[in-house]
Amino acid sequence: MKKLLLALLLSASLPAMAVSLSASSLNGNTFTDYSADGLLALDINAYNSQKISFNLNFNAAEIASGWVDFNAVVNNFLAGGIPALRFDFGFAPITPGTANSAFNAGASGVFTTSQDGSTYVVRNLAVPFEHFGVLIGNPYGDAGKIDWQINTAALSADTDYAFSVQAVPEPASLALLCAGLGLLGVTARRRRTMK
Repeated sequence: MKKLLLALLLSASLPAMAVSLSASSLNGNTFTDYSADGLLALDINAYNSQKISFNLNFNAAEIASGWVDFNAVVNNFLAGGIPALRFDFGFAPITPGTANSAFNAGASGVFTTSQDGSTYVVRNLAVPFEHFGVLIGNPYGDAGKIDWQINTAALSADTDYAFSVQAVPEPASLALLCAGLGLLGVTARRRRTMK
């Protein structure tokens, strides 16, 4: 009985549990949250190129430490490849880590990360593009791979922050989509003029 009481008291004195994450908009995509204290970890299934939006909430210990690690596995279920992934943190500075192919170890040098304000774009320079998945950071604990870091120093505990991920479709897919929409428009116009 004393051991149980001691365990309960000890667990009550520990910091609040991990990054709190909730999806505000999945747009037909899915995710699994593997976050732990000091770590935002996601497994994302990209079924389309629609933006996935989340609300993040950091605990007091994560704010006090000044940073939280970030990693993700983005599985590609799009019809074409994923030439780029767009991460918008919007609320805090980020130190990018590594980005690699999830299934092709030889493709590790073909990913670049660029920054535009609070948005980070991980681009795949290989052709054909990655058709299986992309590792952001070091979700599997592999040697030589580095998690991204979210700077939490200027954030407040118990405050929701917006975060989003979006797969950028292959340019040929976009061109095909635009051509298809254009043909639909021409067909609709012809129908109206024939009446």
